[in-house]
Amino acid sequence: MIFIIDGILENMALEGKRYFSPHYIISAAETQGVELSLKEVTEYLLSLVPNKIKVHYEMECPNGDSDFEIVSPHDFIEETKICHICSVEYITNLDRIWVYFDFTPEYIDFLKKKRITPNSRRDLLLI
Repeated sequence: MIFIIDGILENMALEGKRYFSPHYIISAAETQGVELSLKEVTEYLLSLVPNKIKVHYEMECPNGDSDFEIVSPHDFIEETKICHICSVEYITNLDRIWVYFDFTPEYIDFLKKKRITPNSRRDLLLI
């Protein structure tokens, strides 16, 4: 499972993908014939924070809009809000938090350097 996720992440980072959810990883694995659970993917992605990826949390309003970012679900406070997108009033709820990820610049740089192997450097010099 870990190797599948790592491969998907490497490809995404090199392709410039940003701001992805665990669901995206699950869908990408399914195209390879691999079934992954939301829990195992989320837990693995969280284990890569802060070295390879950053984690973000956003509160979703009842209409499904991403209303505001929160620092951590552990600091969550239930309160009444008005969505800045659709203007609906709602009470924040831990079950309505979106989790998404982005790559650290250091990880992207590492992958770019990793792609240039000693043989590819030599080949570039011959061109």
